[in-house]
Parts: sequence; C-alpha cells; structure tokens
Amino acid sequence: MNIFSLLLAIYGLINIKKLRELKIFILIPALSFIDSFSLILLTQILDRKNLFFIFSEYYQIIYLSIELALIIFFYLKIILSINFRIFYLISTITTLIFLLFRYFLGMNIATDYLPGFVVIESLIVNIFFGVLISYQIKEDGIKISPWENELNKGFFLFVNTTTPYFLIINYWINQQEIISTYLNFIGSIGYILLFYHIYKAKKCHLLN
Repeated sequence: MNIFSLLLAIYGLINIKKLRELKIFILIPALSFIDSFSLILLTQILDRKNLFFIFSEYYQIIYLSIELALIIFFYLKIILSINFRIFYLISTITTLIFLLFRYFLGMNIATDYLPGFVVIESLIVNIFFGVLISYQIKEDGIKISPWENELNKGFFLFVNTTTPYFLIINYWINQQEIISTYLNFIGSIGYILLFYHIYKAKKCHLLN
C-alpha cells in the first residue's frame, strides 16, 4: 500500500496545476505514505521503536484530523459550494484542538477515542453518500460531477471496509496482536479502494 500511495501522490504532484480543486486530496495518499514509511524507517531500519511511538502518537492525530476535514469539506463543497479556505480552517482548527487535548489533558483522539472517531466518520460518509445517490437517481437538485462521484464512492467503500476492522481491533484488546496480524490486510484494502477512486477522480478531472 505504501508504494501505491507514493505513486498516487507523485502522480498528483506532477499534475497539480491541472487538478485545481482536486489537488488537496493528494494529502491522503501523501500522508499515508509518510505513515507507512516512518514505521519501516524507525522500527525496522533504524531500530528506534520508542522514537516511532512518540512520532506516531502526534502524527496520527494530524493524519486523522486532516482525513476527517477532507471528508467534511468534500461534502460541504458539493452541497454548499464552499471554497478552499473552509478546508484549511476546518483542518487547522480540528488539528490544533486535538493536539492541545493531547498536550494539556493527555487525551489522544487517535488512540483513546478511535472507535468514536471512526464511527462519526463513517456516519458522515454514509449519510451524504445516500443523499447524493438519491439526487442522482431523481436527477433533481444537487448535480455531482464524474470526479466527485468517484470520490463519493471511494469514501463510501473506504469507511465501510475500515470501520469494522478498527472497531474489532480496539474492542478485542487481548487478541489485538493476533487480529492485527491476520486482519491487517482489511485496513490496507480499504485504503487501496480509496486511493483507486482518488486516481479515477483525478483522471476524470484531467479529461474535463
């Protein structure tokens, strides 16, 4: 998955001027690659596991905050036609809040409240996915472009693949290592499906 995310990020950067409003979605594969690469570099190559845990603790907060902000921005953009400044505002505020909670209150949204976080993310995507699909069937009201349709499908497949996996991992703590070993591919599949639809969205956008 890390190679796929790297290639997708490079592809997006090469075409960044042509992608216009779609360029911010390069962040997801780029952040995913950094996440995977840091794990390999710090734990397997440099053998600095303690450093990785410290880095990962804060990086996961930033990663999840931006991921959630992108999802919220994507659907608000379709429904309310908001601009990019709203995304920067949402991502900055959520990231700062979560980092301040971690630093001052010891609350880590990426670990302590991950089940609630993924459920909220899943609800947002599923509700808006249903709304947009219903509008497409009726051919009335909100119009969705081909690239927006690809991202909508990508987010839907992503949350419905990864949410059950993350919930199982968090609630089966005693068997967490075993479950992670044998079911880790499910999380990877979810991200690959998302990355595939981001790629298709980019192709649709470049053809317009």
